[in-house]
Amino acid sequence: MSSAPTREVPMSDDRSVHALETLAVRHGVVPLPQITLTDPTALSQRTDRLVRGPSSCHPWLPVGTLGPLLIMGHYNPACTDFMGVPDPFCVKAVIHTQAYEERRGEFFSLWTPAQGKPEGSRRTGMATGPIAPLSPNSTKGEALAWFSQNYPFASGERRAFQAKLQSLSQGDGIDNESLDGLIPQLGLALEILITGRLAFDPASAPPLDRDDPDTTALLERHSAYPLLDSPRCCYWLCDQDVDLEALERAWRSDDSTEGAEKSVFRVWADRNAILKRLQRESLRSGDR
Repeated sequence: MSSAPTREVPMSDDRSVHALETLAVRHGVVPLPQITLTDPTALSQRTDRLVRGPSSCHPWLPVGTLGPLLIMGHYNPACTDFMGVPDPFCVKAVIHTQAYEERRGEFFSLWTPAQGKPEGSRRTGMATGPIAPLSPNSTKGEALAWFSQNYPFASGERRAFQAKLQSLSQGDGIDNESLDGLIPQLGLALEILITGRLAFDPASAPPLDRDDPDTTALLERHSAYPLLDSPRCCYWLCDQDVDLEALERAWRSDDSTEGAEKSVFRVWADRNAILKRLQRESLRSGDR
């Protein structure tokens, strides 16, 4: 993990949050009310692997990672310029315009065409043509085979990855914990590739509005983290085992909005990553 400090772009007002929610629901993407760059090293590595170069002045921008995948942010989800990142390897998030402009200035001050196409695409082994999509309802084994063939590993890494994969497959089966030993959060990334569900990395989520110990303890009990919580909707980072109704009741037990009608969304996230993020929030509140 990089030792660089977390950089945060302040959230906008309630009207812009409402617009963010509306765009997220309309386009079926994740709303990100605040960009939090916690691991610039991992983000730089994924960018080098996956980004070829923009085809417009306002492309989608890298704002985080989810295992081997790149989280890309834009204020306009209808934009089609993903800087050459293949759709299967991209997690889309809608962000505020101000946050986009700040991130855009920062990104292009550091990024150079030498990192993108054509040199970068040859260096990383990215296919020059479109990637054949993963078949719907694929098994985890089929998704793994597809990933090992299509992901832009660096020179020599693909063969090493496939060798490790082969040694795992000779055991009692491949679970997410074993996969995460190969690449962090690879298990969740494969589930996203198979199902197309909303997903996100808790490390890139905004800080908690409520940072008291009781709130953190409640979230740890439920293994969940609020990505966005407003009077109109809530996007919860959690896995498939979390009871959203029970979580909402506990979360709003002392809330003035309890009983108000609101939309609740499950955004898949790795349980261990959620607990690690909550530990970071506890340390942050303890420093105050």
